[in-house]
Amino acid sequence: MEFIRFCASKKTQNDNLSSLKAKRTAGFTLPVGLIPRKKRSVTLRKRSEIVGRSVPDFEEFHFRALNKSRKRCFTNQEKYKERETTIASPMKKKQRRIIDLEYQPELPVEFRNKIEELGGSNIKLVIQKELFGTDLNPNNGRFSIPQTQILAEFLNESEMAFLDQRQRNNQGRLCGLDVLVLDPRLVEFNLHLKKWKMETTDVYNLTYKWNEILNGNRKNLCLHDVMQLWSFRRSNTNQLCFALVKV
Repeated sequence: MEFIRFCASKKTQNDNLSSLKAKRTAGFTLPVGLIPRKKRSVTLRKRSEIVGRSVPDFEEFHFRALNKSRKRCFTNQEKYKERETTIASPMKKKQRRIIDLEYQPELPVEFRNKIEELGGSNIKLVIQKELFGTDLNPNNGRFSIPQTQILAEFLNESEMAFLDQRQRNNQGRLCGLDVLVLDPRLVEFNLHLKKWKMETTDVYNLTYKWNEILNGNRKNLCLHDVMQLWSFRRSNTNQLCFALVKV
């Protein structure tokens, strides 16, 4: 009897399903509760809840993120063109401001009097420039005189030839010319004048005891201060001398 009842219940269920399928094919729609919904991915549902977006919006967001993280694949020809353009692009060099002199500056009276006491003459303005970071750095220990900014010739032929030579007994270093320098306080210092050959031009440098001038003028010499370097010669020895004036 139980088997007969079980078979009868199965038959009624099959009849109900067949009638529902027949109604659907005849143009009837199933009730909303009977339509099976497609299950969303568990991971996407969890991620959408974390981000705070709906599942469709999160799917679009996830697709965009994947496309954004993908890298473009280059062919060998494209890689070669990109490498060629990067190598060919020249490096930008820092441009230093050159001061144009609209008038002929005059040497201060106190410096002129000091030069006359030393028996100096033939006074010339060699350069007027701003102090660079390299001029104030004790590790460099030099005051640079770029050849492109020199206003007047201050060397004779023998001195030019001497600066192009190198010392034989001192590891081939450049020869330095002994010069006398007056700092902004009118204190005398014995420095060396050297000529450095760069890629595009030559640069003269005052070395040896330049750091002593910096130590004595810490409060007076600052970055971007405009300085004048005057040259003169002693009449008795014809020694080349300089006077460093702060404008």
